[in-house]
Formats: sequence, structure tokens, C-alpha cells
Amino acid sequence: MKEADVKLKGKMKRMIFFIYAISLCSVLSLGQTWKLTETMLATLDKDGVLIISTTASSEAMPDYSPYNFIPGPAPWYDVRGNIVSVIIKDRVTSIGENVFERCENLTSVTIPNSVTTIGMSAFWLCSSLTSVTIPNSVTTIGVGAFAGCSSITSIIIPNSVTTIATGVFNGCSSLASVTIPNSVTTIGEIAFWFCSSLTSVIIPNSVTTIEYAAFAECNSLASVTISNTVTTIGECAFYNCRSLTSITIPNSVITIGRQAFDGCRSLTSVTIPNSVTAIEWGAFASCSNLTSVSIPNTVTTISDFIFAGCSSLTSIIIPNTTTSIGSHAFAGCINLTSIAIPNMVKTIGDGAFGYCYRLKDIAVNWSIPLPIDYHTFIGIDKSQISLHIPDGAEQLYKVSLSWKDFKVR
Repeated sequence: MKEADVKLKGKMKRMIFFIYAISLCSVLSLGQTWKLTETMLATLDKDGVLIISTTASSEAMPDYSPYNFIPGPAPWYDVRGNIVSVIIKDRVTSIGENVFERCENLTSVTIPNSVTTIGMSAFWLCSSLTSVTIPNSVTTIGVGAFAGCSSITSIIIPNSVTTIATGVFNGCSSLASVTIPNSVTTIGEIAFWFCSSLTSVIIPNSVTTIEYAAFAECNSLASVTISNTVTTIGECAFYNCRSLTSITIPNSVITIGRQAFDGCRSLTSVTIPNSVTAIEWGAFASCSNLTSVSIPNTVTTISDFIFAGCSSLTSIIIPNTTTSIGSHAFAGCINLTSIAIPNMVKTIGDGAFGYCYRLKDIAVNWSIPLPIDYHTFIGIDKSQISLHIPDGAEQLYKVSLSWKDFKVR
């Protein structure tokens, strides 16, 4: 074969490959179609609009799973960056689990009135989605359905929904307003965690439980209205809500959970009603601007770390019903100047009043000194604190290992 013929054949092969590549690009630019079920199709057009439709009278969208898990992601996962809009046609009854996860360029979605369920993680990490209208037909919004949708600015939950599921709006950092309807009875765990643009929230009269970390790390949250149907404020419910300045706890609340308001450093006052029987571990710890608080006489146990690090707290009223003061309960309350410990108290925990540097007066009512741990008042010069005791008990306190170092009055 002549050298010229070889060169010609090489050029022809390259030309054929080039034509094939152009043809393939043209096909791709026209869009792609996937068969989700026997009667449900998904079509992605050249403009990035994904349309999901069914020929059945009604049909649920299939569920998918995160990448590398069975059954695997949605069929368009590898081209998800091309999807800018989703239109779900009528007769589709559910949005499947993980179906649009990580569609980072998705900006809008149309949900028809036929949809009753939005599946778990359905729109997880759709970081460009700015708004979504959830129709009144929807009764269930799954766990983490809109988690990580960092561009959504507002959301209206329809009054057909009864539960705000775990993590449903977790990490929606641009969410500035949310409307919770009177149909909702439970706000689930980490439901609005890290919604750092949320400034206010009204919890309606239907809600009975605010669960674990429901509004934790909502750094801009300045106003919260809790309805008088709420019985439990869960663990870490408002943890580190640094802009929250005041809170009124309704007299329906029975339990304030562990670290419920821990780190709410702008909180200056709090009213705890007589309905509350339990204030758990560290509930108001590190509320560094809290100046005063009154504990109701329905509370018998002051839990560990409950007001630890409340550095602006100047006074505290411990009710006569109190039987125990937990470890480090008031540790680091450096502006606390006086404390009256009622005679019903039988135990005081390790470091309960540690590092309360400005403590000058302690009043107790035990005729026989209560034995306490050596570290109960750690970091304090006891010789500078006046200890006010019952008449006739002076000698007992002066020889008590627990109390002899104070200025007995």
C-alpha cells in the first residue's frame, strides 16, 4: 500500500470519528429519556428541564438511594448537573426517596396536587433551589427531604402535614421565614438545625413536642413564640441560638430538656412556670447575659451544669422544695454575690458553686451542718464569704470540715 493511501485512510477515519462525535453531541443536546416503571417516564430536555409523567391513573415514583448503595441513585444522577428545573406531572402520587439528591443546579420544582408524599432526602443538597411550593395534598414530608437546600429563603408547610420530620430543613442556611400550620403536632429532631438565617418562629397551638435540636444553631433566631400546648422542650432544642434575647415558657411545659437553651448568650431573662417539674442537665448553661432567674417550687432537683457559665447571673432563688443541687450547677457564675440554700437540700454536688468569684454571702438553714464535697466551692476564697446559719449552730459549723473555712455569722 502506498504511503499516500495510508495517509488518506487515516484522514477518513478521523473524519468519520469527528462526524460521529458531532452526531452524539446533537443527540445528547436533544435530551434523554428514562423508563422509571412500565408506565412512568422521565425526560430531560436540552434546556435542563426534567419532566416526570405517568400514563397510569395514579402512580408512586420509585425510591432510590445514595450513590454506592442499593438500589442506587436515580438514573439521571450522572447528568444531574444539567438539571435546572423539575416538572412533575399530574397523577404522580409521591416523590421518591433520594430522587433529586445532589442536583446542585436545580432552581425550581413544580409539584402537582396529586402528590401526597415527599420521600426521604428527596431534594437533599439541592443547593441552588430557591423556593418550593408544597401543595395541600401533601401529608408526609420525609426525613431530610430538603436538607442542605442552602438557597431556599422561605417555606410554607401546608396544613395537611402533621409532623415536621427529622432533619427535614436541616442546613437550609438561607431560610429566613417558615410558616408552621396548626395541623403540626411534633417538630422533629434537628428539623431546622443550622437554619442560620431564620429570625423568628411561631410554634402553633397544635404542637406538643419540640424534639432534640429542632432549632439548634439557628444563630439569627431572635424571637420564639411557644404555644401553651407544648409539654416538652427537648434536648438541645434551641442550643446555641445566640441571638435569642428572651423566652417565655408557657405553663403547659413540664420538662425542659438537657441543654435546651445552652449557649443562648443573648438571653437576658427567662420565665419558668410552675408547671415545670424537671429542668435537665445544662439546660441554661453558658447563657452569659442571663441576669436573673426564678426556679419554680415544682422543681425538686437542680440538675448538673444547669446554669454553669451564666457569667452575668447576679441572683438566683432556689425554691424551698429543692432537695438536691447538682454538680457544677452554678459553676462559673462569676457575678453571683449571694445564695440562700433551703434546708430541704440534702446533697450538693461537686463544684456546684465553683469559681463564683464574687460570692460574698451564703445563707443556710441546717441546724446540723450538711456534709459537702471539698470541691463544691472550688476556686473561691471561703474566708471572704459570710456564712449565715441558724441560731445556736455556730460551734457545729466552726468544727465542720465542710464549713469551717467560711466566716460563720
